[in-house]
Amino acid sequence: MPTAKKYPLYKYILAAIDFSTVAVSHVLAFIFAELWLNEHLPSRHGLLIGEVAYVIGVAATCVFIFYSLGLYQINVFVTVVAHLERIIKGLVVLLAGIAAFSIFTAAEYIIDSWQLILSFAITEIVLFAVIRVVLFRQVYLSLSRNRVLQRNVLI
Repeated sequence: MPTAKKYPLYKYILAAIDFSTVAVSHVLAFIFAELWLNEHLPSRHGLLIGEVAYVIGVAATCVFIFYSLGLYQINVFVTVVAHLERIIKGLVVLLAGIAAFSIFTAAEYIIDSWQLILSFAITEIVLFAVIRVVLFRQVYLSLSRNRVLQRNVLI
């Protein structure tokens, strides 16, 4: 019986954190863009079906881009500079993809608002810097020091 390649638990946790961070920052970007454009509290409560599908697609694409850039490897997320460098590269690729998507589609919630992309980029960088680089890194290092998480080393 073939066995599936087993990934460590922290990779799944990081992927879930990335997915939820992108989703939360995009929802915040929708709220900021609507507040900016309407100059009052949002008139509608909730997102449209197209917006929800768009957020899920962008979040899944972000996880794939981060996986391609190697952001789920221990040697990357333990070092701060390499971690931030790859996060910024991934977000630039993601923002370029969002811009290309907005050109080829007629989704009014993407095309009509450059504030959406700008507020998404700002909230995304801040949330990833705080959650991934500061919080998750410190938690992982403290759990490794206390031997809760053990890494197997082949010598």
